[in-house]
Amino acid sequence: MKKLLLMVFVATLVPVIAFSQPKHEVKKLEITAEPGVMVGLQKGGVTMFTISAGVGSWLDEHFYLGLHSGAFIPFKDGVKTGIPLFARMEYKFNDYDASGFSLPFDAGYVFEHETVNLGLVPTYTIGLNRWSNLKIGVGYNIALSTHGTDPGHNAVIRLGLQMHARDIQPKPTRFSGLQYTLEGGLAGAYDGEVGYQIGAALTYKYNPHFSFGVQLSYEDYEYYSPMFNYGLRGQYRLSDKKGSWFANVDLGFSHVPDYEKNLPFVFPSIGYSWRLAGNSYLNISGGYRIGKKFTTDSEYDIENTNGGPFIKLSWTHTTGLFGRRK
Repeated sequence: MKKLLLMVFVATLVPVIAFSQPKHEVKKLEITAEPGVMVGLQKGGVTMFTISAGVGSWLDEHFYLGLHSGAFIPFKDGVKTGIPLFARMEYKFNDYDASGFSLPFDAGYVFEHETVNLGLVPTYTIGLNRWSNLKIGVGYNIALSTHGTDPGHNAVIRLGLQMHARDIQPKPTRFSGLQYTLEGGLAGAYDGEVGYQIGAALTYKYNPHFSFGVQLSYEDYEYYSPMFNYGLRGQYRLSDKKGSWFANVDLGFSHVPDYEKNLPFVFPSIGYSWRLAGNSYLNISGGYRIGKKFTTDSEYDIENTNGGPFIKLSWTHTTGLFGRRK
């Protein structure tokens, strides 16, 4: 491991000396691909090959925000491959130079491993040309089990290639139009059991503040029945600025196929939305699910709460379809 770290840092110096560095440009859509290794530091820790890809944007010369996913592939038999979904917030210390140090912070959930992972990986970025950067990071990751077991401590080494268009012509923000949303996160139900939720929504942006439409999502749990949620969604965005608070309300039914139940629910939530490009938004929100209690209709007649807190990340894009004039 020490030899590997030494090779990484030596490899860092060569391009720094050899290349004349381009300038860092902001407010561009970035696509990042990162292979790496994560080494368990505690007794019995597992070494995993990691690979991830993500999309995001530099909000200014210092701050990056993106959404990433991929796979954690263990080198040990009997350990499941994890599927991470995490948000990345990165602070760049130098201003407009493409090369320099930055501090990315990752926060998200790893499906199959059932852990909340937090990572801090100091990174050196090398500007290769006007459309790509090489990123080299060495840092730390902690895995917090959702079942209350001891946390996992991991060393992280990763390489990354970050790509962006040379010139992006900004599109004007659409006043209205049909929009779609992809989302995922953690959901609480069944008397405190935490599971994961993935979903999509199709809404109409009536004006810069108000949108409405339909949503569909799926929830899965380790010990209890999965469920499908479907219904209506309304959203109010406080302002048309690049960053704004918003409020959501989902109203509909949860279908529990194992028990053939259809239960009414309401999901109120609040969140924050960033417009990464002219008409694409990254959102983080949290709220509380209010659902009807139900019994399993078995000999044990167990009552299930069907309610609890949730948190999720989502990406929304406003299309030009059915747009209205101001």
